[in-house]
Parts: sequence; C-alpha cells; structure tokens
Amino acid sequence: MLLPPQFIDSLQGLPGFNEVEFIRAHQTYKPTTAIRLNSEKKCDAGKHFSEYTCTPVPWCAGGYYLHQRPDFFLDTYWHGGHYYVQEPSSMFLWHILCQIFPNKQVPVTVLDLCAAPGGKSTLLIDYFRKGFIVANETIKSRTPVLVENIARWGASNVLVTQNDPAHFSNISAFFDLIVIDAPCSGSGLFRKDPNAIKHWRMEGVVMCHRRQKRIIADVWNSLKKDGYAIYATCSFSPEENEQIVDDIIEHYDVDSVKIPCIHEWQVVESLSPIHQGYGYRFYPHRCLGEGFFIAVFKKNTVQKQAISVLSIKHKKNNLTHGGNNPFVKESQDVGIINVAGTDVLFLSGWENQLQMLLKSSLCIKKVGIQIGSWKQDDFNPTHDLALSTMVHEQILRINVSKAQAIQFLRKEGFVVDQKYPQGFALMMHETVQLGWGKVLANRVNNYLPTSYRIVSRAR
Repeated sequence: MLLPPQFIDSLQGLPGFNEVEFIRAHQTYKPTTAIRLNSEKKCDAGKHFSEYTCTPVPWCAGGYYLHQRPDFFLDTYWHGGHYYVQEPSSMFLWHILCQIFPNKQVPVTVLDLCAAPGGKSTLLIDYFRKGFIVANETIKSRTPVLVENIARWGASNVLVTQNDPAHFSNISAFFDLIVIDAPCSGSGLFRKDPNAIKHWRMEGVVMCHRRQKRIIADVWNSLKKDGYAIYATCSFSPEENEQIVDDIIEHYDVDSVKIPCIHEWQVVESLSPIHQGYGYRFYPHRCLGEGFFIAVFKKNTVQKQAISVLSIKHKKNNLTHGGNNPFVKESQDVGIINVAGTDVLFLSGWENQLQMLLKSSLCIKKVGIQIGSWKQDDFNPTHDLALSTMVHEQILRINVSKAQAIQFLRKEGFVVDQKYPQGFALMMHETVQLGWGKVLANRVNNYLPTSYRIVSRAR
C-alpha cells in the first residue's frame, strides 16, 4: 500500500504522527471489528461472541472489540438490532457525551447532521433515552439504510430527515447538541479502502475544507446558547481538522472544550495552530481502529434570526393523540400519536417540538415507531413495531430454530412444528424479535419487508 508522498508530507509535525509507524500500520493492515450493544435489548456480548474473543472498547459503555469478524448477515441478533457494527474510534463520542452531558436523564434535543448509515445516531439514541434525536442525511441514496438501522434499534424518540444542512438555518436555537460528522477526504479509512488512495488529491482536501466551513455556517443558527457542537472527520489532514477548529473559534463565539483522556488509550490531544483549540486524533499505529478526528465546542451567544434560504410553504401536518392499540403495550413514557393519518409511537413530552418540525419545510422520512394500519376489522402491524420493545405481552410469539430464523430472514416460506391460533404472531429466535408472521390454516405467511431480507445465498 503506497501512500501519496504529498499526503505524508502534509502530516509532518502533527501531534502523534510518526511516519515510519504510520506507514507500517498501513502496510500490515489487520482489520479491526467492533460492535456496540443496544442497551434496551438483551445481548450478552461475552456469551454471544465467545468464539471471537470479545474485549471492551475502553471509551464506550457497551462497545466491544471482536478479534475475528463474524458473518453478521447470518446473525439474528444483528437483524434484531441487538447491536451495531461500528468503528471503535467513532465510539469515542460516548466518552465525550459523558463529559458534557453527565446526566443522561436530562431531556435534550440533538441533531445528527450527517447521519447515514446510523452509527452515531444509534449511539446518541442509546445515550439520550429521554432526548429527542433528529437523524438527518443529505444524500438521498443513503437515507434508506439510515431508516432501516434506526428501525432495528427500536427507538421511539427519533425523527429521520433528508435535508441539506442549509434547510436547518431557519430553525433558530432549537438543538442542545449538534453532531457534525462532516464529509471529508476520507484518508482515515485508507486501510479499509485502498482504492481511495488513488483518488486522493490535495485539491480535494481544500474542497472538503470549504464545504465543511459552509456546513457549519448553515447549521450554526439552530444551536442553542450554551449548546454543544461536536465536529468530526475520518481524515488525517490538518486542513479538515485543526484548521476548521481555528475557523470555528475565529468566526463564532465559542469555548473549545477539553476532553480528559486516559493515557493508555493513546488518543492524541492536538491544539489548533492559531487559537489553540482542542481536538483529538486517532492514529492506527496508536489505537486499535482507523483514523479519526473530533473536537467539541460550547456556544456562548445566540445568533440573530437567520433569513431562511427556503421559499417552501409550511406543510399542513396535524398531530393528534391516538387511543390504545391491542398490539402495543401500555407505557407512561411512550404515547400513540397520529401524524398525517398514521399512528406512531413517540416518546412523551416532545409533542410541541415534534409539531414544530413537522410544520417546517424539512423532508421527513420517519417519525418514531410506526404501528400499523387497519383494513376493515383487521390490523396489519409494521416491521417497525416488531423490532421495538413495545409489542404487547399478550401478542402470540412463535419461537423458531436458528435454521428457521435464517429462512425467515431470507423471506422464504417455512412450516412450524405445532398448530397455533390463526392471526399475526411475532417470530422469535431466542430473545430476538425477527418480524411478523401470519398464521393460517396450513402455513405461516412471512411478512418480512423485502428490503430487510438476507440477499446472500451463502449457507
């Protein structure tokens, strides 16, 4: 793996950079696999991944390194949203949240601005179980996988949107936290994608630098006074990291936030050259994982109300409270509300904020947990509901073998070993909720959505 000389030259003098060790780490690449558990669903990582030598990621509760890579697409626990496969460097976000929001029960509004495929969004959901999370993706082709991963996580406090950052500029002082995992030149992932090395150019780094500045400017007005902005890239280039830190300090009234790190983690603290703002670098020759940079800022003042760049009229979107549903268990924390004719489950207490965003010009792709629809006297529950923890205890559950579970996840037909009452049943493997089956007189119909099926034919 030959790294561009101009790229290596651009890193000289950076804190923690060692050219010999850095190049060796790229030439002797051994993939690092890590997972992060869903705290709302049962999965004993040590037991479930016992054959893969499971050890904790030190800066993230529920994060684990796996010293071999399983076939996740044949693991029912992955399909059921019991864990997420995530780059361990990115999990450092959890440690940052512990420092700036030590009380996880405080209700906060959070925007994950560049959210697909959903790693940071699911981490934010897990940390802020009482919060209101907006997971936004700009690129249309990336939005479906974000929606599916949010659905697997089974959260009722999430709104998924598909918008350019500029579309948030007229939503003034709404968010307590904005996470900007900015589009970048991607040099931190060269080991995973060697083909990207061929396309690396310093001109591309400069272009990313300008785009990153624009994204921050577009969204800054939507951050509250005393709110936090977290900026991150998977690039090593100082133009996309420390120089952006200097630019934020230069143009906005902020405090750069120092994050304490344990020496054994080998995370490198880096100061921006002009304003000495704090940033944190992850190098593959120091940490078990890929390249990553992250910085934290606290906003001190409220900007003037921005003039909206949009001319779209507000959508009519009435939000009303629904009644009970026989498929949904009762909860004081989660309520049934009707959004544009569809019943959804959403975390109670956020109705006003949800209404505000629904009436904005944002492009909404998913609200909470969709419940289902009625056809005359029959109710058809959604896969969203099947993947949540909100299914009523009295709903029939059918436990199947691992082989039957894989058949179900391939959207194949199968028979069950005994006779069950006719109607919808939640298909289960061990503690994993797989989806809905409908029991008929002589078979069980598979209601798994096509987009969720296993497409590989490997057995």
